[in-house]
Amino acid sequence: MRANRSWLSAAGFILALLAPLSVLASPLTISFKYQQGAATAVGTITFETSLLANPGNNSFVLPNPAVLNIDMTVSGASAGNGHFVTADFSGVDFSTGGATLDFARQLVGQPTPGGPWGSPTGCCGDFNFFSPAAPAPDGVFFFTLGANNGAANAMVLASAIGPTVPALDGWLLAVLAVLLVTVGVAVQRRA
Repeated sequence: MRANRSWLSAAGFILALLAPLSVLASPLTISFKYQQGAATAVGTITFETSLLANPGNNSFVLPNPAVLNIDMTVSGASAGNGHFVTADFSGVDFSTGGATLDFARQLVGQPTPGGPWGSPTGCCGDFNFFSPAAPAPDGVFFFTLGANNGAANAMVLASAIGPTVPALDGWLLAVLAVLLVTVGVAVQRRA
């Protein structure tokens, strides 16, 4: 009877430790590259996944708790080159085109009901940044970013990919909890 109480105490303690993990922020950083000839916009955007619909149409006015960080460098453009951060933008659009995107793989080219995601035809979602003024880049069409507030070098999304290591989700946390309980039971039996 004493062993059962010890096991239950250990299991309860481990679950109490893990419970807060399920409500912690779950950031997703996507690395991207827009390009037209020598003009490129490269960088990262970090979303809070609990506030990002996938599938879904996400249109965020900044600042917004769903967009944690933007870091972008434009180079090779005829105007509007430079380094830009979250404060330089007034909005972000991220639409999955009706598909559930796999963030651990290259997003450009993933199938959507209308065609491959990333197509600048307007059929298949969108991923764009909007700025209030030059020299920051601005979205000029689906998956197309224009340097210098849209006035120069219309660059098309060439690459977008999330992390290659998946974050801990509910299932992985449950597996971790079971493993910790198993270790706790083994330790209790030795005692």
